[in-house]
Amino acid sequence: ILTVFTTRPDTLFGATYMVIAPEHQIVNKITTVDCLSKVNEYLKLSTLKSDLDRTDLAKEKTGVFTGRYAINPVNNKKIPIWIADYVLTGYGTGAIMAVPAHDTRDFEFAQKFNLPIVCIQDPDVSDAELRKRILEGAECWTEDGKYINSSDDITGIDINGLNKEAGIEKIINWLESGHMGKAKINYKLRDWLFSRQRYWGEPFPVIHWEDGEITVIDEKELPLELPPLEKYLPGESGESPL
Repeated sequence: ILTVFTTRPDTLFGATYMVIAPEHQIVNKITTVDCLSKVNEYLKLSTLKSDLDRTDLAKEKTGVFTGRYAINPVNNKKIPIWIADYVLTGYGTGAIMAVPAHDTRDFEFAQKFNLPIVCIQDPDVSDAELRKRILEGAECWTEDGKYINSSDDITGIDINGLNKEAGIEKIINWLESGHMGKAKINYKLRDWLFSRQRYWGEPFPVIHWEDGEITVIDEKELPLELPPLEKYLPGESGESPL
């Protein structure tokens, strides 16, 4: 079982391949003998790149096939498992389902390596030629739209015609009922140690005098506490109320 984290489970019908990070622990377990030398070479090259380089949207997409396949749960189709450095271990589980018809990076990757592109959201465009190209997988459609090509008689899931919110809810319920996945909230929290730009930030025990002298508050006067204020809103210029 290869566990992935996605913000869009509703696009599972458009997932035509999977991508794992070069550092993923499953790489050595699933790589076939035929693909081993190419995989090892790619892993060495990926170590020379920073995370910033790897996630640069403008860079050329690189990757290597592991020789293995996964089964897409919504339609039981075999989809190849690739290794690519644009996936980082720090994001989700370090493995993604790729939906090239509706994600720019996945689209560029699929085009380069000749992977299937299946449009599963009806493009709301008036240009007939552009609409045709999107439906054929020749153009990437990153906006939302009602679902198409999103049903399977055997698995019993059908979200065709639904909007984004309804589609996400129905897919999650179906995945959870079949013990194939579950909803989870990931919080992107940052611990800012010193929020100096706001009233409630930690005050520094340092005094800047008018003559330019800088002194440190005596230890006996610590801790330095913020003065009580009736209004905490910043000024018109955005400065702290202090």
